[in-house]
Amino acid sequence: MKNNIIIDAYVLIESLIKVSYAIENLYHKLYMLEIKGLKESEEYQKYLGYLEMSLEYEDEIYKESNLTAFKCQYLIDLIINRYINKKMTSDLESVLSRKYENAYFRRVINKLDTIMKSDYFGMKELIISDLFEIGDNIDFDYIYYNNMIKQDMKNNYIERILLFLQEKIDKVNDIKLKNKLIRDKYYISFIFPNAERSLIRNKFNIENSVCDNTQVISFINGVNKEDYKEIRKEYLEKETRKLFYKTSLKNVEERTRKERLILCECLIRSLFMMMDEEQIDELNKEFNDGINNNYDTIKFLINNCIALSNKDKQKQFTLKI
Repeated sequence: MKNNIIIDAYVLIESLIKVSYAIENLYHKLYMLEIKGLKESEEYQKYLGYLEMSLEYEDEIYKESNLTAFKCQYLIDLIINRYINKKMTSDLESVLSRKYENAYFRRVINKLDTIMKSDYFGMKELIISDLFEIGDNIDFDYIYYNNMIKQDMKNNYIERILLFLQEKIDKVNDIKLKNKLIRDKYYISFIFPNAERSLIRNKFNIENSVCDNTQVISFINGVNKEDYKEIRKEYLEKETRKLFYKTSLKNVEERTRKERLILCECLIRSLFMMMDEEQIDELNKEFNDGINNNYDTIKFLINNCIALSNKDKQKQFTLKI
């Protein structure tokens, strides 16, 4: 029985990887057409149609697989341990380093992770199986809503990154740099597919179309205001520290590549957009106190993002999804 379960898991993974790889190829076609100035062509529209059909087929595979949180976690572990067989960098580190290998694996993992975190009862089972002792004081609802809020915030984070990246693409005059940034736009959309449908409707033209609806969703689901603030603060601080202290920013300083700096700016602005001034100041002070003068470029970048975030917050963002 156990062997049959493992075999079924491998068959399912192969199906998910196969359709993900096909979708990645369609993304590449669209990217190549855009950099050739053919976004308004019949050929671009044709491949958009192919992409929509492929996404519908992909959705059918996931739906027909009757995935629970436990199954999703099992498949994610299997993909990482058996297929990739090495420690994966985070998705955003892969964006910053432009390491596009395993992109189709990342897409599958992100889709499975989203399904897993939306399974309320399944997540309860996972939490129980991960704990040696279950105490009466464990608040399963809090843990579930914690995951839900962080998932919504991640979606908002990615949408803002794409928003600011499009802004840079529109302003850059260097054709080679512009083409690299366009490729980054398609890559980010591919590995984070939650905003994909709206992008396809708009032919991957990204406008001011992001609003932060996590608080509304949280209150509708009964999360109290203080819990929401704490979860939000924790998520933003964790993501910002990862960005400030891990190799991504160090590599920017060492290589001083324009593209990497632009991507870093988009990521930092996206995080700062979701923070209040006090939280930004605290994290900036923490970063400045913990580094040496070799990071002057990064200090300047962060200070520039602080100034831009103040302007960003004055803009009106409307949801167009």
